[in-house]
Amino acid sequence: MLLCILAAGAAIRYRSLSWNRYEHGDIALYGSAAESIVREGNFRVPFDLSSPHWYSVQKLGGRFYELYPLWSIIGAGGIKLVSLSGFQSLKLFSFLAGIALIAVSFFVGKAFANARVGMFCAACASFSYLLTDYSANGAFYGFQAMLYLLLVWILYRLQTLRHVLLAGVVMGLALLVNFQSVALVPAFVAFLFLEYRRDLKKFFVFSLTGLGIVFVMFLPWLIREYILFGNPFYFIEFAATYTWQKIGALTVIKDNVKMLVKSKELYLALLKKTLFFWLPHNLHYVNRKLFILTPMAYIGAWFLGIEAWFSGTNKEMIRKVALIFLVLFFHILLSVIFPIVKFRYFVPMVPLVFLAGGIYFDMQKPRLRNILMAGTIILVLAGSWLTYRSVPSHTYYYDGAITTDIFGNQGERDFIQAAQDNASVEE
Repeated sequence: MLLCILAAGAAIRYRSLSWNRYEHGDIALYGSAAESIVREGNFRVPFDLSSPHWYSVQKLGGRFYELYPLWSIIGAGGIKLVSLSGFQSLKLFSFLAGIALIAVSFFVGKAFANARVGMFCAACASFSYLLTDYSANGAFYGFQAMLYLLLVWILYRLQTLRHVLLAGVVMGLALLVNFQSVALVPAFVAFLFLEYRRDLKKFFVFSLTGLGIVFVMFLPWLIREYILFGNPFYFIEFAATYTWQKIGALTVIKDNVKMLVKSKELYLALLKKTLFFWLPHNLHYVNRKLFILTPMAYIGAWFLGIEAWFSGTNKEMIRKVALIFLVLFFHILLSVIFPIVKFRYFVPMVPLVFLAGGIYFDMQKPRLRNILMAGTIILVLAGSWLTYRSVPSHTYYYDGAITTDIFGNQGERDFIQAAQDNASVEE
């Protein structure tokens, strides 16, 4: 059965490769950096040297990708081994990560409950349009989702220092793919505290070992950021420019370098905007989208949390739920404090919600369990079909509403056509 689910998922994702012809902004940068790694041994990306940027591109001799290295390095491997373009290489690896995510979903579901839950999680992952689309557009989010599940799986089996070392490696890889994965660090520490709060020596040893692995893996990138930009955490500063601009920070240009003018009033405005506007509105958005993307399973996940809260003495259930919900909580928290919860942030959430929902469904009587599991899979399929039919490009990198087109009816079709026309002109 698992092979059939994998085959179906692979076939759908292979078809999705042909829909994802447009190279979105972030993916274009990763692809360009991958090509630069092969060609020059660095992360240089195309940029007009006469244009202002957040640092002096003239002094550095170009723009060098500022954020996270691992996805471009992986893409460079595809360019080197299979002679693909940067974009094609990233699409290949997002495709492979998408298939691997289905398999990992099965094994994690089986570990947390049984093979039935594993099959349910794999089927939902296989037919989810969100996970399908992100298995073909060259983005790293499917790979990130797989790393989230791997960490949950490793921590669930946690017994020895070997498991802690593996967890540290997974967290390190996740951070090198996307710094948003820093959400795994507090989830890791919090889970260890719940496990070993009566053995604080073991808690500190395991925590420091895992975090030490993460630090060692991330250290070369921190050194690179310091050498290039004078700040080991420049990637955070660079990413934050979007947030500052959203609250009205003035951008000035001096010597062809852009700078933000910040004040105490602006910091207060940021705090106010985060707590009283972005946070509540984004939480509503996340709940609404997860209700659509993980039908029934999302409700089941909430009921599982309630069941664990009131179970009291069922330590095994509390342990399972705590692990899943800690990762979800910190990932969602990190997502909702930004001006916009970008749709791609949902990719790591969805497999975890399917897992939690599947565990709850499996706790029900056989007839109800089968109805809930089958009904969820049918709704996932229906949602995927509606998405396919309602979005002209059959992709939704920027949004995922199945009833609206964020470009405005015909607008998305015009957008895609314009992108294709531009590509034809460039060729």
